[in-house]
Amino acid sequence: MLSSLSLLRRAAPSLRRAASSSPTAYTYARHGHPTNVITPSTAPAAAAPSADQVAVSFLAAGVDAGDVAAVLGVDGGAGKAPFPRVAGHGGVALVTKVGSSVKGLKEGDYVVPAKAGLGTWRHAAVLSSSDVLAVPKSVPLAVAATLTSGASTALRLLSDFGSLSSGDVVVQSGGESAVGEAVAQLAAKRGVKTVTFVKENAEYTATVERLKAVGGDVVVSEAYASSSGMRELIADIGSPKLALNGTGGKVATEMARMLAPCGTLVTYGSATPGLTVPASALTGKDLVLRGFSMQRWLETASRADAEGMVAELAEAGLSSSALSKVKFCNLLEVLGEVRSGGGGFVAVMPEGEQLLMK
Repeated sequence: MLSSLSLLRRAAPSLRRAASSSPTAYTYARHGHPTNVITPSTAPAAAAPSADQVAVSFLAAGVDAGDVAAVLGVDGGAGKAPFPRVAGHGGVALVTKVGSSVKGLKEGDYVVPAKAGLGTWRHAAVLSSSDVLAVPKSVPLAVAATLTSGASTALRLLSDFGSLSSGDVVVQSGGESAVGEAVAQLAAKRGVKTVTFVKENAEYTATVERLKAVGGDVVVSEAYASSSGMRELIADIGSPKLALNGTGGKVATEMARMLAPCGTLVTYGSATPGLTVPASALTGKDLVLRGFSMQRWLETASRADAEGMVAELAEAGLSSSALSKVKFCNLLEVLGEVRSGGGGFVAVMPEGEQLLMK
């Protein structure tokens, strides 16, 4: 059976035709395959904000596997907005007006979503001030556009699943994604070693070089995971305490085998395929299997926790080399190329083109 991402690749020509009318929003009125249910549209001008609202103009929005899963209806219902919905979880916007009772935000601020399912694939919106978080302008806009998917996911994966100390080892799949790159960067800043698996394709050499340049320790192909050389490498560097599964498949099974006793394997990303863990790894090592959704975290986190996360990421100084930029009017063209594990593309709105499309 073809995966949803494979179907999207086949549908790219029809999506290009649908996107040719320079839309100001992408909406859907029911769950289903994005090819069939996403409608490029021209939204009416936003009304003036009420006392507790802010008017924003979006500069850029993330485009990742989680967005596809939300349209398909397989993301666990994160962000249960009524239909019709504006697609898109992650984005960065410019505050253009503030309501009379809004505190902590002002015109000219950059903001990111504070909740799942906010609907970021649009030019402009009027939102509750509680639905957005200010982000320092020191954060690159491409990073800010995926802050609540790529970078935030990486931070939560490294922070919320056990205690990692300098010298510990983390193994991950999906290293070519925005999440994978952010994990390598954040782990390096903590003195945590990373073993990263990436797909062996035309971009393999460039991906390996990019991940090593931002702090990745070992970067190898997924096929290498089951080799004798990999077993020797793990014996030398040390067994990982944490495995981050962003792709599923055979490489996830091999990561489970590599884990130290009582280690944890976390599966994330709504588009991740099936996971097989050998019974011997569970019974012999007492492994812990967990799942993580950034959208679910945003739904349950306090505002203080969300603000603290944004501040920590702003201080980390992350790069965004894993993200490719596309004009907003061509957003639908790249859905078929979205990679599992988060990240991949940033759709740039007209308001953000001068800042991001240089």
